[in-house]
Amino acid sequence: MPSRRILKVGCPLLATLLALAMIPVAFWSCGQDRPVRIGFAGSLSGRFSDLATEGLNGLQLAVDEQNQVGGIQGRRVEVLVRDIGYDSSLAAEAFIQLVDEGVVAVVGPMTSAMAPAMIAEADQLRVPILSPTVSSNALAGKDDWFLRVMSPSKAESVRLAGYAAKELNLRRLMAVVDVSNANYSLEYVDNFRAAFLETGGLEVLEQRFDTRTKPEFRTLASTVVHARPEAVLLVTGALDGAMICQHLRLGGMNGHLLSSGWAMTADFVAQAGQSGEGTLFCHPFKPMTGAHHKFLDRFRQRFGHDPGFAGAMAYESGLTILQAMKQTLEPKRIKDILLQDREYAGVQGSFRFDRYGDAQRAMFLIEVRDGILRGLEG
Repeated sequence: MPSRRILKVGCPLLATLLALAMIPVAFWSCGQDRPVRIGFAGSLSGRFSDLATEGLNGLQLAVDEQNQVGGIQGRRVEVLVRDIGYDSSLAAEAFIQLVDEGVVAVVGPMTSAMAPAMIAEADQLRVPILSPTVSSNALAGKDDWFLRVMSPSKAESVRLAGYAAKELNLRRLMAVVDVSNANYSLEYVDNFRAAFLETGGLEVLEQRFDTRTKPEFRTLASTVVHARPEAVLLVTGALDGAMICQHLRLGGMNGHLLSSGWAMTADFVAQAGQSGEGTLFCHPFKPMTGAHHKFLDRFRQRFGHDPGFAGAMAYESGLTILQAMKQTLEPKRIKDILLQDREYAGVQGSFRFDRYGDAQRAMFLIEVRDGILRGLEG
């Protein structure tokens, strides 16, 4: 009898102990089946949606290719997406939401103006951001949780200014500057001006506007034309830059058009039309070259059009994070792995991060020729 009594009590106890013993296994198994997540936060709506839309496509392509070969550590990778419009508070909120949903890193944003709010949250939560296209020099040289595959814009503006002064023999320019992205645009002009004056230029005037106030571009262009500059430097988004080009040409401006890399997208070429012919850019992405033909073919097959710099650099961002994820899924370690002194393979050659997470890359001169963005050199 005593043994039977023990058995009656012992069976439920044994069952409970066995069930408890199984919990870690069940949780581990469930964790192994659950997808690992990368976040994307970009301006998918509004005036600058061209960059974010293409950037999301590039990231998704990189993730899909990784999933086709088994994912990461046997787990499928998925992209969680947040549209931040063009609102810093939404950018910060989106980052927090993505971290709450378990992402190991966030790709984005695509414009410099949206970056500081996200960086502040990343520094608090210790989850890395890897931006494909943010290039503000104000964000360089800081030990924070922000990294980027795009070089700081100073190298771009200095190279373009030197070419304008030495090769085009320009002396007087006017910069048309969108201050809605002031972290990027104002310092771009300052760096361009300094380099232009050092290499033979005499003057860089400025005409500022804020696209958020819906400016009258015909009036703006008229002001520029009446100043009679030899050339105009656009530091604007693609759609605004295209509209300004049209009004400048209609107003009789026949000089050179130069632009920061911000506007170097298919939307600029399509919307500017003939008025955009000859526009000169300087950028780390050289469109339509054999160095990235495999990526080009895959992107075209998936999305039905050629990638621009946003798609290519978001693809690189995805590859870079996925490479780190093969070693760890812990966000706090991913940053350290990314900052190891090594080269990463890009779609147009390799690049490396400095100790602050700023990429170091070669720069190319690009022009619009026959309705296509083409490399000027070779």
